[in-house]
Amino acid sequence: MRPAKLTDSVQRGQILAAAEAEFAARGYHKTSMAAIAKACEISPAHLYNFFTGKTEIALELATQIGAAVSARVRRKTARVDGPVEEKIRAFLLFDLQETYSVLDKSPGLIDFFAIILEKHPEIANAFLATNRDALVEVLYQGIADGVLKLAEPQFTAECIQAATIKYRYPQWTSALTLRELELELTGLVHILLRGIMNTGDSH
Repeated sequence: MRPAKLTDSVQRGQILAAAEAEFAARGYHKTSMAAIAKACEISPAHLYNFFTGKTEIALELATQIGAAVSARVRRKTARVDGPVEEKIRAFLLFDLQETYSVLDKSPGLIDFFAIILEKHPEIANAFLATNRDALVEVLYQGIADGVLKLAEPQFTAECIQAATIKYRYPQWTSALTLRELELELTGLVHILLRGIMNTGDSH
């Protein structure tokens, strides 16, 4: 039984990798189960042994991509050696750079994510929650260091995400270059930091 499960797991991973390449090249609507099966060199019938349809593949793939982005942002932020305000600034800039890069390398994923998140907003909420965990850790560090006075770090992190939502996969909402977005976000972060540094703010 063990080898069979391993084989299924490997083949499932191969299907997701092939599907990502197809979605990236063609977008969501123009990608078919037949095209994904062909890219995997399996029959469409065999593909249905692993996934019920294109939507299920897309949902798992979107979750996978989102988790990978969050993991990279968390690792980069953890390596920042500096005061908490620098870690917050770095976290938000890393998040922008990583999410921008995903769509810059694979423009076909723009409509892929737009459709998935429109029809299944729980995917976006799950990604934001995972992403937010790293920011909450930074805020708690600031509280421990005495530079932040926050009664509800989780709520503060949610507010920061809401204020900076434009910079998450920004190609959906903006035609600005990455450099222009970085400059804009840096200015916004300066304003946000002034609001949450140790000034007696209860949130």
